Amino acid sequence: MAEDLATTRLYDEVVKKPGEQITYVVPWARYLRYRWRPEHRITAGTYIAPTRSTGFEFECTMPGLTGHREPAWPSTLGATVRDGSVEWTCRAPSNAALDPIESSDWAADAGISLSGQAVDATSQDASVRIAGGEDDRDYVVTNTVRTSSGDVYVLELIVKVRSVAS
Repeated sequence: MAEDLATTRLYDEVVKKPGEQITYVVPWARYLRYRWRPEHRITAGTYIAPTRSTGFEFECTMPGLTGHREPAWPSTLGATVRDGSVEWTCRAPSNAALDPIESSDWAADAGISLSGQAVDATSQDASVRIAGGEDDRDYVVTNTVRTSSGDVYVLELIVKVRSVAS
């Protein structure tokens, strides 16, 4: 799955046979993290992820205002770093920095049918069953999610219907 950070759009493709029904799952949790922001007021107990993944999350253990530049994040559990007037403590990865999905909407080109749309509240995976389509045609299926902070992410899935694997 490719990611276009500037537009919060993701792209993927899948091949299915005519008459086949498949289940497609979007693992949204890897994209929906509260991220560090400059000059942002932070309260104690808030978890964030750095703008570039470090494999850790960071808990605000001293509230305040973040600095102008993202700090050099520590890579030792329990280590702290100052960021403006905020102090962050390095924590093991979890879902604490996750910006959860509030809504998930699916849409498809004519000729493709969607059913069983769901979001797993724990994993933040969005899933759908995809059926239909004519042989040797490509269809676009989109999944638009809105998070609790109001961010919007869109997956554009190309469904290639093929009777013979290409």
